[in-house]
Amino acid sequence: MKEELTRHIDETIKKMIAEDGRSRDPFGIALALVMLLIAAGLFVAAVISRGAWWWLTAPATLIAIIALPGLVKESTPQIRDQDPRVERA
Repeated sequence: MKEELTRHIDETIKKMIAEDGRSRDPFGIALALVMLLIAAGLFVAAVISRGAWWWLTAPATLIAIIALPGLVKESTPQIRDQDPRVERA
């Protein structure tokens, strides 16, 4: 019983360390936000200049489609490979 309890405590501590080792990537978040700001600027420019709206909304849409999943991925805490505290199984 003592060995089983010790093993359970060890596993719980390893889980806590692994969860504590999760982090966000600030560079990826900043890059995605800059890309979204560029897309928003292109959308605003498309609304202001009625004649060239197609040429501005197409790249804005493409940039937004690329930036949104990147922002979601990088803002979600993840275990990074360079974290020495986390043991890989």
